Amino acid sequence: MDKLLRLEASLRNLAAQRCNDPNADFEDGGKEARRVQKLVAQVTTILDCYVLSWTHNMDPRGSAVYIHFPDGAFNTIGGRETGWGV
Repeated sequence: MDKLLRLEASLRNLAAQRCNDPNADFEDGGKEARRVQKLVAQVTTILDCYVLSWTHNMDPRGSAVYIHFPDGAFNTIGGRETGWGV
């Protein structure tokens, strides 16, 4: 799970960069966009091993990774729909 925490931190940092740096290249094919895609693929690979779905959040004010457990467990104000913030 340490790997998942590091990936979430990297995605959250990129979300903050996107918010703070208007010159960052998050358009399709841009350097930062490719980095996000790579990190998202790594998170998906990890969570697929546990047969868990997840959503990616690019808003720097919250978690970048929200896991959706089959029993609906959550730790966010958004409830079951938002899921468990890493």
